[in-house]
Amino acid sequence: MEYKNALEFLLYSYFGFDGGTKKIEDNKNEIPTYCAKRAYLDLARTVEFKYSTSKLDKMEKKNSPQNEKDEAKAFKDEKEKLISGICKSMLGDTDGKKCNNNDFKDWHEKKCEEIKEKMNKATYDTNKFIINEESFTIGQSQKWLNMTLKYLWLLNILPDGLNEEYLHIPVDSYIIEAVGAKKDNYQYGLELEKSISKSSWSAWDNYDEYMDFQNEVKKVIKEKYTSLTPLEWESFAWIEVAKSKSSN
Repeated sequence: MEYKNALEFLLYSYFGFDGGTKKIEDNKNEIPTYCAKRAYLDLARTVEFKYSTSKLDKMEKKNSPQNEKDEAKAFKDEKEKLISGICKSMLGDTDGKKCNNNDFKDWHEKKCEEIKEKMNKATYDTNKFIINEESFTIGQSQKWLNMTLKYLWLLNILPDGLNEEYLHIPVDSYIIEAVGAKKDNYQYGLELEKSISKSSWSAWDNYDEYMDFQNEVKKVIKEKYTSLTPLEWESFAWIEVAKSKSSN
């Protein structure tokens, strides 16, 4: 199979993107939104919405009161608008900072804060919050943003002016395990237990502490794996931990 055909298959089957007869290059402005939607699924289970899917299903049953049906519909409509809106604006400007090598550090921090604020401040039915008690965190924002960029990297369509060595490692439980693991346990273990927060990645809510983690991990990767970029290390390490989990 030619690379172009394989890429089109991947875009459709994994990301839900159908470019029709247009070339991949002509869709570069649209594909990031689909990558962001796929990236959202990587953290969706950690998001504390006011209503769970099962609760909404009960509210929408035929024998449910009409006011519950109306509230469920209003909630689902606004939730969809919220997620879609964030995905569409994922690579947009943030206070004048664009996603490129020179501005990446400031852009990334402001984008994470922007995502967090949008999720926590979103309402439905005039003044009811979609998220429980401003529970969306920097940890969840970084996962959403970093996975979006990772997917674009894998598809070889990063934004113009942005190189992969600038990208952050998407932090989740598998990566935290690899970072703290000894070489005896994992080939790509970094043995950095002191750098790891004891709380779950989805509870991380201090961007400076998050960056301390990123910088320390990148430093060790550079020392131990001179031929790998941080994102390449992350890919190998994540797969290694995932295989270990599946075999247990």
